[in-house]
Amino acid sequence: MAQGVSSSGGAYQVLLRVDYKEQAINNGQPDWFGANFNKYDHPWEYTERSVVIPNAFKSLGIYVKLENQPNATVWFDEIVVRASSVSNAIMSEYNLAQNNSFEYDQEKAGTPDQWQLYIQDKTTANVQWLTSNQDNKSFIGDHFVSFSNTGGWTFYGNKQNEPLKAGETYVATAMIRTAAKVTSGGGIIKFDLYDGSGNYLGEKVSKTITKSEDWTRVLVVLTYDEAKRINAAAISIKLSIGTLAPTAGTLYFDAVNWLTKPVLTRLGYDTNKNYVTLITNPLGYSVSLARNSRGNLASVILPRGGKIIYGYDTLDRPTYIENQATNAIYQIIYDKNGNILNLGFYELVNGNVVWKSQMKQTFNERNQIR
Repeated sequence: MAQGVSSSGGAYQVLLRVDYKEQAINNGQPDWFGANFNKYDHPWEYTERSVVIPNAFKSLGIYVKLENQPNATVWFDEIVVRASSVSNAIMSEYNLAQNNSFEYDQEKAGTPDQWQLYIQDKTTANVQWLTSNQDNKSFIGDHFVSFSNTGGWTFYGNKQNEPLKAGETYVATAMIRTAAKVTSGGGIIKFDLYDGSGNYLGEKVSKTITKSEDWTRVLVVLTYDEAKRINAAAISIKLSIGTLAPTAGTLYFDAVNWLTKPVLTRLGYDTNKNYVTLITNPLGYSVSLARNSRGNLASVILPRGGKIIYGYDTLDRPTYIENQATNAIYQIIYDKNGNILNLGFYELVNGNVVWKSQMKQTFNERNQIR
């Protein structure tokens, strides 16, 4: 937040300082990486920067900087450094949920670090931080948590407060199981929405698990636009696990993941919602599908630009397939009974169709291959 900041003044930013282990690197001097704020009056503003640290380091430092701005007053809050790595699969991006599998209690409080317990007023709940053993195993690691016999809503909320960013999709998953059938509430994972003053505004909740004696993955997805539809004042979200209502029985939770990318395949449709026209996988690669006037698949555009074209006869049988990515062409010939007589393979070379091979077959009066 800023008042009186001049665009012609000096820097207004947050800085990451990196001190390297080897004195020979960078002549023994630290590296500085900055993320700038806009230099004009504004309410709370979010800024971030991702950097790759090129060498082994011994320490990191965080600084805020306001330079040559004599008439300015600025405020800073919620400064966080996250260690990340290069992703190699859909679920390997940085997990926003802190202490996501409940492994650590470095504060020696008898509860998992980075998780805040919330219990409905005038009710009780039995919430345990458990150690995995042969009779009661975690999904991953040495620890997990349980909720049992709750008198009302009961949650563990992750302390990570994530600013909402336009265009982002937030995905959270958790592993949940039950000791036996759970009545009433059941286990959920949810996103909680907050305004700039930290006031609760609403939530997006997963499906409810009431009976699953093996670990079951539960998912909730929230887009930026959906969050704004829930409440236009929402500027940040948090993640919670637990139960929405009084629950008899025991719920177990482990392996909470919170990502800023989709893990679902998305489908697009034509204007009449009759045909799928676009398929986008969780990594963002899309396949486009086009139909002819009779609803047959006319072409497919592949993620890396290749195109496959299909041709049909008057009975809607495929007679021609051309893969423009490989220049391969297939021709299909039928007999009067609809049996495939000839499957020819050709290749397009310098604009000319070159025969490569073919498969022929004949049929008897019972349409059996001779």
